[in-house]
Amino acid sequence: MGLGCVNLLLVLTGILYVANADPYSVKPSVAQAVVNRPFKLTCDGATPAVTIIWLMDGEPLTLNSRMRLSPDNITLSFRFLQESDSKQFQCRVLNGSASIISKDYWIDCKVITARPSQTVVGIESVFTCTAQCGVFCTGQWVPPSGFPKGKFLAEGPNIYWTPSEAGQTQVFTCLALNPSLEMLQNSSITVTVMDEKPRPSPNNAISVMSSAAAVICATLLMLICAWT
Repeated sequence: MGLGCVNLLLVLTGILYVANADPYSVKPSVAQAVVNRPFKLTCDGATPAVTIIWLMDGEPLTLNSRMRLSPDNITLSFRFLQESDSKQFQCRVLNGSASIISKDYWIDCKVITARPSQTVVGIESVFTCTAQCGVFCTGQWVPPSGFPKGKFLAEGPNIYWTPSEAGQTQVFTCLALNPSLEMLQNSSITVTVMDEKPRPSPNNAISVMSSAAAVICATLLMLICAWT
C-alpha cells in the first residue's frame, strides 16, 4: 500500500487596517472651531453602505451630552464646543474585510503667550510660547519681521529680550503645531519698551508732605490738650 499525499490548505481570516489612506478624511463644518458655538465633523468620502466608527485620541469615541451622530454615523455634531473638546479625531471606515482609518483632525488648540506686554530698557524679559491641547502639540515663535533692538535670543519656546531703546514696539507671534508640524492656531502679543526708571518726584514733594504731617500732628495735640 503506497503512501498517499495529503494537501493542507491554511486559510487566514481577519481585518486589514490601513492608516491615513486617501479615500477618507475628516472635514470640519467651519475652518476655525470656536468655543461655545456649534461644530460638525464629517467623514468625507464615506457612504451609508459602509460602517463608520469615530475615534478620539486613537480610541473609540464615547458620546457626551453635547455630541450626536447622524443615523449613518457619517457626521459627528457638537451642540457647542468646550475647551475640553481639544482632541484628535479620526473616522474608521469598515468596508468588507478592510478597515481604513482617516488622517487625523485636531480640534481647537488654545495658545497662550506669556506676558508682560511692556518691558523696560536694560532689563531682560522672558516670553514663553505655550500651546495647550487635548493632544500633544508644541509652541513655536515666528521670527520677528524686524530684529528687536538690544540683546535678543529665541531659544525653543522662549524669547529672551533685553531692549536697548525706549519707545519701540515689537510684535511676537506664537504658533501651535501638531506632531506633524502643521499649524493649528496662532496668537500675537505687542510689546512696548518703557524708560529704564520712572521720572523722580519734584524736590519739594518730600518737604510738602513733611509740612502737612507736622500740621496734622500739631492739630491733634491741641485737640487732646483742650479735651483734658
